[in-house]
Amino acid sequence: MATQLAATPTVKGEVAKAILEEMRQKPTKASKKGAKKLIAKFSKMVK
Repeated sequence: MATQLAATPTVKGEVAKAILEEMRQKPTKASKKGAKKLIAKFSKMVK
């Protein structure tokens, strides 16, 4: 038998606005560089 999943909570008001603002932020050059380093490290570990 399949496992039941909990319903996704609905977010409203100021919390919803804060989440939207966070989603709209573009990644900085530093964060992109850090992400590339992490990808390189993990890809070496997986191989």
